[in-house]
Amino acid sequence: MKIYLIAPRNPESFWTFDRVLPSLNKRCIYPNLSLPTVAGLTPREHDIVLCDENVEPIDFDTDADIVGVTGYVIHKKRMFEIIAEFRRRGKFVVVGGPFASLCPEELRGRVDVIFVDEAEYTWPQFLRDYAAGTWQAEYRQTRSPACSTRRCPASTS
Repeated sequence: MKIYLIAPRNPESFWTFDRVLPSLNKRCIYPNLSLPTVAGLTPREHDIVLCDENVEPIDFDTDADIVGVTGYVIHKKRMFEIIAEFRRRGKFVVVGGPFASLCPEELRGRVDVIFVDEAEYTWPQFLRDYAAGTWQAEYRQTRSPACSTRRCPASTS
């Protein structure tokens, strides 16, 4: 299965240093680390493509089976635009991250699946459920991930 994970571009602000980035030869100073984390939780049989819109444009023509979007409250407008475009194209869209965890009610009905809170256990469970055709509309992690082990138990499949 092919999965396309997206971090939306940051709106211009003092904190993103947009005006000094060109002089630093950088496109983004604060990369979103949630996408590599989710990729690391994904069993190896899946093909993952990460897209940080601060670095490269989104491929709305992707042939991915699942499109995942993350973001903070400041990304809400852009997240809704991205979600709407992929849904218009008939893609299966999932969303997680801080905005989804704080405001899941704003995403219900806009996406196929919402992830609330952390995803160390719910993401691998969702992938198993999706493969079986039995996914849920919302996944909510109720326990903290085990940080005492080298590898998250949920990703050992």
